[in-house]
Amino acid sequence: MIQATLQQVFEKQYRIEQEIGRGGMGVVYKAHDLRLERAVAIKVLNLGGPAAGEAYTEAVSRFQQEARAIARLNH
Repeated sequence: MIQATLQQVFEKQYRIEQEIGRGGMGVVYKAHDLRLERAVAIKVLNLGGPAAGEAYTEAVSRFQQEARAIARLNH
């Protein structure tokens, strides 16, 4: 399950329902947006392991690129 500290950050707006994916960059959770009353996915970067050190900048850049691509979706 999601770490307790992250749960506290998200609990005001999101209800984390389950983990739906895990990879080198982080973990994706299925959640419910309490304010907008809709299903969402939340991706949490793994800042240890592969994203640590020199790879950190690259990981953040890829994450931002992915977020921009997802933001363009209309469905």
